[in-house]
Amino acid sequence: MQQVRINQPLLGEGEAAAVLDVMRSGVLTDSGRAGGPMVRRFEGAVRERTGARHCVAVSSGTAALWAAITALEISGGIMMPSFTHASTANAAHFAGCRPAFADIDPETYTMDAARPGPGTAGIIPVHLYGHVARVGPYLDAHVPVTEDAAQAPGSRGAGRTGHAGIFSFYPGKVCTTGEGGAVICDDAGLYERLPDVRNHGSGETPGMNLRMPETCAAMGCVQMGRLDGFLERRRHNARMLCDLLGESVAAPEYDPDCNYGLFTVSSPRRDAIRAALHGRGIQAATYYDPPVHALGRFPYAPLPNTESAAGRVPSIPVHPGVTDATIHGMCRTIRDACWGDARRPGACGAPAAA
Repeated sequence: MQQVRINQPLLGEGEAAAVLDVMRSGVLTDSGRAGGPMVRRFEGAVRERTGARHCVAVSSGTAALWAAITALEISGGIMMPSFTHASTANAAHFAGCRPAFADIDPETYTMDAARPGPGTAGIIPVHLYGHVARVGPYLDAHVPVTEDAAQAPGSRGAGRTGHAGIFSFYPGKVCTTGEGGAVICDDAGLYERLPDVRNHGSGETPGMNLRMPETCAAMGCVQMGRLDGFLERRRHNARMLCDLLGESVAAPEYDPDCNYGLFTVSSPRRDAIRAALHGRGIQAATYYDPPVHALGRFPYAPLPNTESAAGRVPSIPVHPGVTDATIHGMCRTIRDACWGDARRPGACGAPAAA
């Protein structure tokens, strides 16, 4: 049976050659403040892609969050959604801050534009599944706003409205460095502190070893050059899913600015959908159940929209390796799991993939 993963990196001869060149050079990392030659080249590619004045590459998306919070010198409560990966709260916690969880918009799954509570020292909107959250309203709070764009490389405007933005280049993301992340910003003062934060600190600026290896940066340079092609196919697949799923599930309205890092739908029959897809060799995943505020690591307070979404949303494959035939098959399987009647009208009438 063909196995279709929820996400998979697309690596080729270009990435292999770039990594091999670094290995042959003998320069696998650089402990200097500016980083090695491939790291600097990768940072330039991210700057060019995003339009940011500054970029500092680090070892992961979580490291990027911790570095941004630390360099912004935030101390106190940080408003953030609970409906996201635990890394957002973990980074705040280990930076000495307190996660203050806010509920989400039930339509977009991103943090609603609620007024920050008293004592809020920072805000982290999360661009979940690649959909860019509303950021502008939070600037009125006059506290540092860090955009968690870990899932949003390639989404239009991601990371460019707040005081800083971060990306992840984990293998499950739209493009990858193997492991890696980056912080982007326009502020010269913030940029001046970030290289010290990623390189054990300097003077009063704290830091750790958050350096990105040269091999990872080399892979990332090639991947950034392929990003437009990755995005084109993901958006093609997402448009097909939006059109074909019809009445089967609550699917998002197609958004041409989204990178579709994940394609997530909503249904009270989430578990039946996952089981049916798994039976066909198609991996479906649940992001995120339980949400972070219910993990037991942090004080619990009810978040109705978050808790409702956590029990309803499966994510299904949308990456460039997914063929049109597989999409038709997924839609038919989802419809059958929801209705139990392949003849019911609505969508997905094309034959299933073999």
